Amino acid sequence: MYRKRKFVYDKIYGNFTTAPLRPGRKNGKLLPRNLPELFLLKLEKGVYVTMLKIIMGLKGSGKTKELVGLVCKAVSEGEGDVIVIEKDRKLTYDIPYQARLIDAASYDIGTYEFLKGFISGLHAGNYDITHFFVDNFYKLVNDRDESAVVAFIQWLAAYAEREKIEFVISMSSDREKCPEAIRQYLI
Repeated sequence: MYRKRKFVYDKIYGNFTTAPLRPGRKNGKLLPRNLPELFLLKLEKGVYVTMLKIIMGLKGSGKTKELVGLVCKAVSEGEGDVIVIEKDRKLTYDIPYQARLIDAASYDIGTYEFLKGFISGLHAGNYDITHFFVDNFYKLVNDRDESAVVAFIQWLAAYAEREKIEFVISMSSDREKCPEAIRQYLI
C-alpha cells in the first residue's frame, strides 16, 4: 500500500528528508499534487529545483566561477560521474580531477543537433553520469536564433527529466532579454 510522504527538514543534519505523513505534524511541506516527481531534483528550503539550470549574465558577471563552484559541489557529493563541456581547456586547473573535462573545440560542435547527439552519446556510453555542466554555451553552437535556443532548451529539459541527469548551462546574454520559456530555468 502506498503511503503518502512529505519532506521534513532535519535540523540536526541540515537537509530535507522524507517522512511518513502523520496527522498533526507541522514540520515539513507536502509536495503539490500537480507537479510531477520526476521534474523535482530535490527540495531546498521549500524551493523546488528542476533538473535544468541556466546561469545567464553578461561577460564578466561571474558565470564561470559559479559553474566551477557547482562542479566542485557535485563532485564532493559523489553520487555519480560529472561531465564538464567547454570550448577551450581553461578550466583544467579549476575543477577537481574527478570530473571529466571535455574540450569541445576538438569535436567541432556547431549545431544543436550535433550537441544533442554528443550529449546522448556520452550518456549512452556511461549511465553513471549524474551531472552535465556546459560552459560558454553560445561559443559551442554557431546559431544564436532565439527559437532554436528555446527548442534546444526544451529538449534538454525533457531529456534531463527522462534520464534523471542534472544539467547546468552558462550563457553569455542579458537576463532581461531572455525568452520567457528559458526564464523559468534561470538561477
